Amino acid sequence: MLHPCPSWNRVNTFAWYKGNTFLLEGMDWKPKGRVEALGLLLSEKRLPLGVLCHEKKTPFEDRHPVLQEDPLALRPLPSPREFAPLLDEFR
Repeated sequence: MLHPCPSWNRVNTFAWYKGNTFLLEGMDWKPKGRVEALGLLLSEKRLPLGVLCHEKKTPFEDRHPVLQEDPLALRPLPSPREFAPLLDEFR
């Protein structure tokens, strides 16, 4: 993700991005694998904006059983007694 930060970066300004980027929508680019995306990045002088590659993967939460239940933020916190053995390991 690219975006200018006028507070800290005075080199890559809005004008710099306008002159040094292009939209992939204007090309006949279909999101492909990483190798093709890297080839596009290396072959262009300007930075492409858009979806460079797309890989079908199992969602992160489906790969980790602990995330299959309620969201972690909504689960009750363990009591301090349950934390005591863990803390003892660091004393």
